[in-house]
Amino acid sequence: MTMKKGLTISLLIFSLIVSLFAPVGSADAKQAKKAKVSTHYYKKKKTFKYAQVKNLSKAHMKTINRDLKEDIAFSYSTYLYLKDEAKKDGFGKITYERSFKTKFNNGKKLSILNYDYMNDGGMHGDTMVSSMNYVLTKKKTKQVFLTDVVKTKKKRTKVRDYIYNYTKKHKSKFYANLKKRDIEINYNTQYYFTKKGIAVVFQPYEISPYYVGIPVIQVPAKVYK
Repeated sequence: MTMKKGLTISLLIFSLIVSLFAPVGSADAKQAKKAKVSTHYYKKKKTFKYAQVKNLSKAHMKTINRDLKEDIAFSYSTYLYLKDEAKKDGFGKITYERSFKTKFNNGKKLSILNYDYMNDGGMHGDTMVSSMNYVLTKKKTKQVFLTDVVKTKKKRTKVRDYIYNYTKKHKSKFYANLKKRDIEINYNTQYYFTKKGIAVVFQPYEISPYYVGIPVIQVPAKVYK
């Protein structure tokens, strides 16, 4: 997301003060630009949207854009497979749509959520959400999974308990018989960065009824630090 035009004088003064007091040669000073995220269409198909980034170093862009392209290519190959299987089984037309949202982008961290929607002709389709999270440093770009952020089993248990307690305070949005063991916090858990910590993303049906959609629960960093 690009910086808005028309900054006030006070903001310009503030940014100048920050730059004066920033350590020379630090990763933060060198990597302060936010990524410019643009929409692309895989094989020119409007239903297969994917992200590409600009405004970062060549090394950062190379790594992130490669990952994003590989991910959309996998989604498209999945679509082709499901399409062929549906044809063999006589199910008819398969609807498959791919979209994304940029959830966090501050020049140091980047989070993008990808949504794969599929409908084989039923009353409603199914959506699978996947996250791609990056930490940008001076020398490298690192894709980080939940277990890279919440590193120990003890801390992941704290996150699970926090989420469980949240569901009990908002009972109308979650399964009435939801148990702690039903909440999985591991390498495969989807999430994105926030200003205060992370947001854990669950799949439809995973911890709540379909009408709730994709459950997202904010977890402050103090829970797992």
